[in-house]
Amino acid sequence: MSEEPPKDLRDFTRKHASEARSSLAAEMQETRKEYFSHQQQTSESLDRLYKEAEAKQRESLGVIEEIEAIEEELLNTRTSKYSEFIHYFKLKSLQDRLKTKEHDRGQTEEDYSTLQSSISELENLRQENSSLDQAREKLGDFYKDQNETWNLYQEERKATDITEIRKKYGVTFIHAIRPDVTPGMDNSLLNTWASWKQKLDVLLTLEPTISTSTVKEGADNMWGRMGVILSGGRVVDASPSDLGTVAKGVKTRMTHSERFATITDKIESSINRNRDNHPGYNELVVEDPQVAGFYISPDKYSGLPDLVSDEEIHDSLKDSGMKIFHLRNGKVHATHYDKDKKVFIPDEENLDPEALEEGYVTSREVKKLALEELMADAPFKISSPEVRYVDSSSQGKEFYLNLQIPQFLPNAAPKESEFEFTEFNQGYQIPKGSKIQLLTEFASVGQVHKYFLFEGAAYIQTVDTHKGKSKTEPIGNKATEASSHIFIGLTSYDFEKQIIDTETYLSSMEQKINSILERSDEDNEFREEIGRKLLEGRIQDVHNLAFHLYGFAEEAEKFNDLESAKRARSIAEKVMGHSEYKETIIRRVDDKGRLKITTADIPGYQE
Repeated sequence: MSEEPPKDLRDFTRKHASEARSSLAAEMQETRKEYFSHQQQTSESLDRLYKEAEAKQRESLGVIEEIEAIEEELLNTRTSKYSEFIHYFKLKSLQDRLKTKEHDRGQTEEDYSTLQSSISELENLRQENSSLDQAREKLGDFYKDQNETWNLYQEERKATDITEIRKKYGVTFIHAIRPDVTPGMDNSLLNTWASWKQKLDVLLTLEPTISTSTVKEGADNMWGRMGVILSGGRVVDASPSDLGTVAKGVKTRMTHSERFATITDKIESSINRNRDNHPGYNELVVEDPQVAGFYISPDKYSGLPDLVSDEEIHDSLKDSGMKIFHLRNGKVHATHYDKDKKVFIPDEENLDPEALEEGYVTSREVKKLALEELMADAPFKISSPEVRYVDSSSQGKEFYLNLQIPQFLPNAAPKESEFEFTEFNQGYQIPKGSKIQLLTEFASVGQVHKYFLFEGAAYIQTVDTHKGKSKTEPIGNKATEASSHIFIGLTSYDFEKQIIDTETYLSSMEQKINSILERSDEDNEFREEIGRKLLEGRIQDVHNLAFHLYGFAEEAEKFNDLESAKRARSIAEKVMGHSEYKETIIRRVDDKGRLKITTADIPGYQE
């Protein structure tokens, strides 16, 4: 049996030789499957042969007993006082019977011997495991072949270790955490409204692959003047300037750096960059980052305000036990907090670089609590189909209201209510505390929408549930213009008619759903040809439309438009039941409009 390879080598092959490993695993699995199938068949055959041999043995013993009885009878007959002539026929019969039984005995013993031979052969086959031995040898050869690559990897791993790089080049690794900016598009997994504390909690709990910069004594540009200093981690890519990396998951960032350069050359080029050619900050992608502490840099900066107050940092981190450093002119200083002045005061002497090797450890309990808080506020960009469905529901509500704008004033049955306002885009203002007539309100992902009347005019106020900011504007600007296109759950749908009223909306939605369902039924007969992804896309499409209809129905019901509500629900029920719709809404959105998620929604996260 081949010796078990080291765990690190096994982990290495999972990541760096996954295709060859998977191919070998599939081959070994098939070999084992065939082996154990053969073993099962052999065992079944042996069970049958053992039973037959046992029966033959019993039969043989029975024949022997019969032969002994015949021989005894022959002896008694021959020695009888009566003449042999009188017993001639009896003796002849006994001799014939004896001859037959002797033949039966020989045949039975031959059959028994044959069965024993077959049993012996099958027992040998059952003990035969050369196929497994060969599979193990292949596995051993695989790891033997990988061993040289593993040794090179170990050397590379040492060369890319942050601690080794810090010692070699005299630099400090920092990861900026800005309160004012979250990289847009796909550069970050976080929404733009994520706070700096949430960004820090994400780093400490999920330990994602991150973008970092290095600084050393002297003028060195940074992306942000607050963030963390790293104590450990491994550099997987580097550039003397901004790489523009894109987050593809918690543990993965896609880069566009030099493809053919070695990682060690990239690191050296990144750190010893020509400042004239690359005047900004460098970027090094680090996986498995470990944090030494939080840094604040008072260095002058001409960009956007990228620092919060020392008091806010102190109050946010005082119970965490995390060290706070000052980073001035590329040099790291320990600090202490002055409670009266509410500022961090740096020590005069530079911090010994070796002190940064001691990482900050987040306890399991603190991690769990921080992760629960993150899930409650959901700062992540989530592309789950259910998020689209929730958006579709709120869009359906808004669509009904906008179709009914001309009827709002005469038909509304509002309640008097009071809440605060901000200025309109046009500069108009409603005084705080004014009495308004609330028509309806509902939550969507990240927002709460309130439709109301004030002094004879209709308005909508949209409140951002994460930033707390609100915007109010005349409702006429939100009216739906007649169009044959509706934007539903991030998808634009084309209809044969222009949607001008409730009737054309409902008939068009029913026609669209029927069309998709009919095509899906046809596709089911040709699933292998059409492709499963196409079918899944159509399933998501009809769910999108169903959620829009259910949201439409809910608002129609509020305004006592029961006929429209009933018809919208009946169309939606062709796709899914109302209980399934409500279960999804309750599970995904709280009453503040905040999206409720789980770690399963976070791309690339594994618990």
